[in-house]
Amino acid sequence: MGEKFLDFTDFVMEIIYKIDIILYKLGEKIL
Repeated sequence: MGEKFLDFTDFVMEIIYKIDIILYKLGEKIL
């Protein structure tokens, strides 16, 4: 269970990271 939880955490962090980059690029275009 520990390994699955770590994989899930990595997965979520990766998604958050990608969303962060997208929002940053959108923000640059708006500004």
